[in-house]
Amino acid sequence: MDTLEQELLTLLHDLRCSPRQARALAIRLGWDGAGGATLAEAGAAEGYTRERVRQLEGRVRARMAAAPPALPLTTRAVDLIAALAPAPRGAIAERLVAAGIAERPFDPEGVLRAAELAGSAAPVVVEGDFVLGGDEVELVTATRRLVSRLARRSGPVRLRAVAARLSAEPEAVRQLLDVQADIRWLDPDREWLALPHARSRPARAVEKMLAVAGPLPLAELDDGLRRSVQPLFLPRDLLRAWCRALPWLELDADADVVRPRVPLEPRRVLTPLERALVAIVREHPRLRVSEVGRLAEEAGLNSTSAMLYLARSPLFRTIARGRYELRGAGGRLVAAA
Repeated sequence: MDTLEQELLTLLHDLRCSPRQARALAIRLGWDGAGGATLAEAGAAEGYTRERVRQLEGRVRARMAAAPPALPLTTRAVDLIAALAPAPRGAIAERLVAAGIAERPFDPEGVLRAAELAGSAAPVVVEGDFVLGGDEVELVTATRRLVSRLARRSGPVRLRAVAARLSAEPEAVRQLLDVQADIRWLDPDREWLALPHARSRPARAVEKMLAVAGPLPLAELDDGLRRSVQPLFLPRDLLRAWCRALPWLELDADADVVRPRVPLEPRRVLTPLERALVAIVREHPRLRVSEVGRLAEEAGLNSTSAMLYLARSPLFRTIARGRYELRGAGGRLVAAA
């Protein structure tokens, strides 16, 4: 046989399938290279009922179990897939063509199903959009869960922190992360990564700052993140890369200014306490810190909470001891006694 497609189609004919039945089964089993289909989809393509395709598939499975066929090109394909894993399914489909095994990009799901029906256990599995080694599935699940948790808490995630918690080698974890489509590496060495769509605490802090101040220089954003209750300390180049990775942010590289892609509504982004503190500072450009508690109570707030938040909020910039400015306010201060 010259190609994988021809090998599998000939197999169906040898199993006494008519051309029409063979086409329906090839769609169902992924032997057309498209990765497989439901019984209903395969039946609709050739005018069969769902039940008829199920019967045809059962007959093929029974005949292959009784007399496992020799499938040399399928075996070659399985060996190549195992050597490439972990890798995206699409990339492997292309490599099967480049290796001269398949005529067109061939989804590995169909290859693995053919090997299974022929009685050969493949050392890899398909998980979503990726092909993984059998012993990697559990590690992938654990890695993904941990990265998601760390990203929600801290925004950018350091690879070595993930590897250490998993008791795994950094390079092994890096390979598993490489095949996940929503991972964004923030540096050339692939030591820092981000999940751009994760709702992280630092991202919420950035959102709050921009909702109040509008576009901000990256240095201002950095300062706000560093003085947050849960601070984020990043080298400036990594902070730039993280801002670029967030789909709702825009970084002006020439001016080093960050702005939201769509306007942010303070009433949606800020908590009631934050909105009240911002209003107090805007209404009283200069006031003593001791007066903040009184004004907070007059606004129906807990004065202690207001004072603590003022000292650690990214919305305010420290000018001197006990002196704060609303970020982006252009000189409006909360002044010390």
